[in-house]
This record gives sequence, structure tokens and C-alpha cells, in this order.
Amino acid sequence: MSLDELRKPFPREVVRQRKGPQGKMLDYIDSRQVMDRLDASVGPENWQTRFHEVAGKVCCELGVRINNEWVWKADGAGETSIEGEKG
Repeated sequence: MSLDELRKPFPREVVRQRKGPQGKMLDYIDSRQVMDRLDASVGPENWQTRFHEVAGKVCCELGVRINNEWVWKADGAGETSIEGEKG
């Protein structure tokens, strides 16, 4: 398992841009890039996601198995008029 791989910046060629509010350009990567990075770094059997609702909003949890123990982190998006589900 190479956790250092997770810290590396993504190659510029996989970073995309789109216009955001007030014409500001926003950088983003496709979720497949993240999944591929996790597969290569910790192995496909050592990470997983789960989703649940919190106060009417979707919350995503990411679990990574480290030393045979699951470590979970979670995040969600607040009110937004810009693709709130993706936020």
C-alpha cells in the first residue's frame, strides 16, 4: 500500500475546467480519476464509499482500510444553486 501515491497532484491533462459563478473558471477531476488512484494506492478491496441522508441532504462517506482497520471520513454540501448533489 502506498499512501504517498494519494498525495501526488493529478496530472494536468486529467484536470478539466468549466465556468462557475461570475464566469470564474473552476478546475475539477472526474470521479473515475479518484477511484483509479485509490485502486492503485490501497487496492480496490481496501476502500469503499457509502451514502446517507442528513437533514435532507446527501452525505458521502469514504472508508479506507489501514492496518486491517477501517478509517472513515465524511462530507456533504450545504445549500447551493450550483449542482448541489455534486458539491
